[in-house]
Amino acid sequence: MEDLELGNCEFPRNSSQRITSSTLKKLVLDSCVNSAGYPLLITVPSLANLCLMYGCYQSGISLCKMDSLVKAEIYVAEYEATSPQHSQRELLCSLYNVTSLKLLGFQVEGMPNEKSDKFPIFRNMRTLELHSCFLDDYELYEKLEALGSFLQSAPCLEKLILKYCMFYRFSDSEWDIERKNITLRCQDGKTLQCPKLKLIEVIYNHDNDHQLIELLWSLGRSLPDASIKLKKIEEFLA
Repeated sequence: MEDLELGNCEFPRNSSQRITSSTLKKLVLDSCVNSAGYPLLITVPSLANLCLMYGCYQSGISLCKMDSLVKAEIYVAEYEATSPQHSQRELLCSLYNVTSLKLLGFQVEGMPNEKSDKFPIFRNMRTLELHSCFLDDYELYEKLEALGSFLQSAPCLEKLILKYCMFYRFSDSEWDIERKNITLRCQDGKTLQCPKLKLIEVIYNHDNDHQLIELLWSLGRSLPDASIKLKKIEEFLA
């Protein structure tokens, strides 16, 4: 067996659980639950593609022998309070060998940072896509610092995609009034060390309160060698 997809599966609580295979190349866990006091152990040496979609893993997920992994997608629901932030960081640190990484729903506290006990270098990563990330209550410069710490650990990164990141797509109220004036924060001019990054693609739906301008300004100052592509996607709610 080379492909395995588990959807809405619940692992027993009374013992440690593991997924072990010598042939598996693609693994998808969709909305699964592990309430045991042990992390879900995944040992699949030949795995090339890993997708973890939502779900609840009370004690996190432990990845072992993932040298063949080249593509990973990790989806975290905003309402998921039972996935500790440190477990999310540990999971990310286990993906050091991937060339392509997509993260959905990660917040500032869930990202690796300089204070992490084990902060690997993602030497093979070429593409990083962040979808609906950094939507917590931190200031923009704090979110960019968290992003910057991650980027500096990916020295070969070539493309960064920010989709609906940093601020919410829609305003809280249709009666909200956007600012008529905007003051761009004067930064210290710190340049992030990501030498091969050539393209930053910012995908957005709505520029509420001119926050998009602030984001582009900050990215341009922090990553002056990268081109920034702005793309608007219209979404219609039923």
